[in-house]
Amino acid sequence: MFTLIKDSYKMYLKSFPIILLFAVPLLFLSGIASWIENSEILSNGMLYFYYATFILIPIISVATDIALYRRFFGFSIINPFSSLKPFIIYLVTQLALGLVASAPIILFRYIFDMFGMPNLPAFILAIFLDLFIGIYLLARFSILFPLIVQNKVPSLKEFSQYTAKPYKEWMMVAFLVYMPYVIFNYVISCPFLNILVVNLFAFVFICFNIKYTEKFRVPTTKAAASALKKAPVAQNDSNKKEVNIISAKASTRKISSKKTGMSRTKSTTSKSTTKKPK
Repeated sequence: MFTLIKDSYKMYLKSFPIILLFAVPLLFLSGIASWIENSEILSNGMLYFYYATFILIPIISVATDIALYRRFFGFSIINPFSSLKPFIIYLVTQLALGLVASAPIILFRYIFDMFGMPNLPAFILAIFLDLFIGIYLLARFSILFPLIVQNKVPSLKEFSQYTAKPYKEWMMVAFLVYMPYVIFNYVISCPFLNILVVNLFAFVFICFNIKYTEKFRVPTTKAAASALKKAPVAQNDSNKKEVNIISAKASTRKISSKKTGMSRTKSTTSKSTTKKPK
């Protein structure tokens, strides 16, 4: 797993110009939202636009991810809106995993506040404990994203087998790939620098997911397996039909040749009988 993590960072650095190009709309929209949030004087139009960014930013974020996945997987069409079903599944999955990753932090902070722990130590300890629960689940289930883009979503049982790596290996991914994102998000105080660093670093997740799906074989779904089983049978049936048609044509040719031969002998005998003797 450490090799995959190392290759993911190499891929990220090598592909950074492409990632930066694809991320421009997301960075621009997030920067405008941050500027409006920190502005002292707001008009009604700016306020309405700020509220709209709560919907626009997740959509643009998902579109950027899907476009990059399509680009790295070599799709002929990079447009993320070309297929709405994977887009919606990706968006719902991302929101669900975001809740799973952040819920333990909220829960632990609430428990620590009940015991009278100061806010800053309670928050740091909650993030540290979330590394072993929420971020671990986020690291493991984020492998779904490239499968969604490729229309290879397995069942829950197949996915659990596909990601059935030791817990310590997924903790390595959570610590080396996902934990820096969390640290940058809370440590960088400058709003615009925070947006730039956090959003760009998040694309390391895509690089790791791609490396994982390239390393390990994607499980075959039940529908695909049944189709593969039926395919040879259908081919054999078609071969049998072709053989039957060929044999039938051959038999008809034999029968027709026999009939023509009989007709020829009949005509010759009739001619010989109709001849008058000299």
